[in-house]
Amino acid sequence: MTKRAGIYLRISSDPDGKRLGVTRQLEDCEKKAAVMGWEIAGVYEDNDRSASNGKRRPEYERLLADLEAKRVDAVVVWDLDRLTRRPIELEHFMDLADRRKVALASVGGDVDLATDNGRMFARIKGAVSRAEIERKSARQTRANLQRAESGAPPAGGRRCFGYSPNGSEVIDAEAAEIRKAVDALLAGASIHGIARDLNERAVRTSTGATWRNTEVRAMLRNPRYAALRVYQGEIIGKGSWPPIIDEDTHYAVVAVLSQPERHKAGPPRRYLLSGLALCGVCEARIYGVTEKHKGPLYRCESRKHVNRRAEDVEHFVERIIIARLSRPDAAELFALPDKSDQVAALREDEAGIRARLDGLAEA
Repeated sequence: MTKRAGIYLRISSDPDGKRLGVTRQLEDCEKKAAVMGWEIAGVYEDNDRSASNGKRRPEYERLLADLEAKRVDAVVVWDLDRLTRRPIELEHFMDLADRRKVALASVGGDVDLATDNGRMFARIKGAVSRAEIERKSARQTRANLQRAESGAPPAGGRRCFGYSPNGSEVIDAEAAEIRKAVDALLAGASIHGIARDLNERAVRTSTGATWRNTEVRAMLRNPRYAALRVYQGEIIGKGSWPPIIDEDTHYAVVAVLSQPERHKAGPPRRYLLSGLALCGVCEARIYGVTEKHKGPLYRCESRKHVNRRAEDVEHFVERIIIARLSRPDAAELFALPDKSDQVAALREDEAGIRARLDGLAEA
């Protein structure tokens, strides 16, 4: 009886999605199946997926399910390490192959899992593949550390907003947006307000997307803009690329964003004047309360003098405020003092100094 074969294809890395590697594997595996006289019952492709990090491989899982259900009874791979690189997965596959009498063919050399010699060869090859992965990981880790210590820009990954793809050249238009956002934050602007401003002016992230609060926060905290090199989350020295902001400004931003009050999300205000208005008799604070039969009220803290319906009081106050803001000189109420630039600069210097003092205290 002709065996029904499943061809399993896998390439660890294909960032461009061109599928050149799996296409080559498929051509060789189809030829191998023809030589074996097997009918191709299905193709299972995990493109751009590693077999060594333990993450899910949907097509590999589908292949195992089909083998268990006897929809296929043979497997063709380009090489055994395409199937798995983890000893525990290999043992699981061999157990399944033994129970379901699965035949395995490899373009790089057949492995007979029905014999003890074949299983031993598969285990040795799996162990060698695992050792290669660990050596490669160690070399890559050492190379990354060496690159970081040399001050070179981080390699690979998403382009950092403000810098060219190689990380060594400043993109002036984006750098200007970074400085504008930093200045706004140090002057008291919120993360949400900065994100809204960027999106309203159609400024996009390095991937062309709109700005979210989390992305704005990450951008503002990024030591890379002060030409500081980070390795595994720690600043280890100065980078070799041009900075967009100076170190003092960076530490001032970090200090502002680390303030506990910026992370508190209090309940929404239910009463317009609660805690703000004062009693005209005893000058105690006025607070909003709700009584069962009377509804929302404003009451003096002493509970002796003021007891007014909140709706009537708020309507009266709103009319007064609107009338005042409708006058021609209303804009002068919001004018910044002449020394606002000096105040912002002093606040920035203070935050930078405090951040450095905190760092020295923790050292």
